[in-house]
Amino acid sequence: MSVSFNLLDRPWVPVTTADGVYREVSLGEALLRADRYRAIADESPLVVAALHRLLLAVLHRALQGPENLRQACEWYSGGFPSAPIESYLARWHHRFNLFDEKEPFYQVPAGQIAEAREDLLSRLLPTLTTEANTRVFDWATTFELEGLAPARASRLLVAHQTFAL
Repeated sequence: MSVSFNLLDRPWVPVTTADGVYREVSLGEALLRADRYRAIADESPLVVAALHRLLLAVLHRALQGPENLRQACEWYSGGFPSAPIESYLARWHHRFNLFDEKEPFYQVPAGQIAEAREDLLSRLLPTLTTEANTRVFDWATTFELEGLAPARASRLLVAHQTFAL
């Protein structure tokens, strides 16, 4: 049985709604219904910045623009045109599966990973102290890899891909 967690369909992007309620939405919903949300709301500023970057990258690719500042202002005030976004997301839907065996989103297939589990975890959670990354001040709590839900793992993966050296 194959495990699937498609970022376009499954809730993982943490947002606050217009009335201040926290919830997680799919990447597709975040893009197509952006006017319903006030902000991306994660405890990590790295995750917030990385998610903004990912959302903008997908929007620019799907919309092939904006063409100019006026069009950018129109999109900002009136919303993004949904048809090109929906078309783009449908075309590339298969590439947004976090656990795809051949092309996992933002990753290499599991068979190509040669690092220890602890090192992988310390890369996704740079604030966590492990044997692989000792800190002077250890304020982070311990964390088990098995406790990492796909939604949180997705956010950490996007932040890691954005900020890792």
